[in-house]
Amino acid sequence: MRDDGTIVIEELDVKWDSLGLTIGINIPERCVGGGEACVLPPWPDCDVPLTGCAECVTLPSWCFFSGNPDIAVPLNLGGLITSEVSLSGRIRPFYGVGSGTHNRWQIVAVPTLPLDLDIIDIADTVGDLFENLLADRIESLLSSAGAPGWAIDLINAVLGGIENIIRVVLDIPDDIGEWLIDGISQLGIFSGLLNALYDYLANRLPGILEIEDPYPALGQDGALVPVRIPIEFIGVTVNSRELVIEGDVGD
Repeated sequence: MRDDGTIVIEELDVKWDSLGLTIGINIPERCVGGGEACVLPPWPDCDVPLTGCAECVTLPSWCFFSGNPDIAVPLNLGGLITSEVSLSGRIRPFYGVGSGTHNRWQIVAVPTLPLDLDIIDIADTVGDLFENLLADRIESLLSSAGAPGWAIDLINAVLGGIENIIRVVLDIPDDIGEWLIDGISQLGIFSGLLNALYDYLANRLPGILEIEDPYPALGQDGALVPVRIPIEFIGVTVNSRELVIEGDVGD
């Protein structure tokens, strides 16, 4: 509680029990082989007219990574990301009906924007998990292309192998965890969390206190009817030491 009449909730942990992503990876297409070769002299170049090759053959070619995306990597981040939310609000009294009480004064905390969200931790295993899944899918994609071994070896030589494809061709940094967090942030997932949290705090969170109106001062005692006192006003003040609720009762 603060002297300006607000309350602050700091570093409220948010545990992502369920967070699943499927990341599409598009690798630029690469082709190996192809062209023509001279099998009969006098010239080794099939493109030389008249005095060129007596017989040319077309060499086989193979193209890899022609899809868009080429690879889909499902990643389960449930339990691997921890966030912290900080927010402020004001304590307000409202009069209404509902929440099991027909007429009541309700003391509620009304959040104020903006809410602040920090990603404080992403498990070290996330980077290795993603890298291993991606490497397995690249290898599977190459082997399922139906290309001969020499073509796969040649494309690996051209691109520098699986590790080079991940780091250089796809421009994925060594700190895959930070790279994933940046990507997730751009998708708006965290802003969606803040919107849902604000909606919950503003519209669904039960009130701090509810006071029935009229207030039952004395209960029924045998033939005596209960005594109820109407409440005309409820006020709330907050400082760093205490929260005070005061009210006026009717005549």
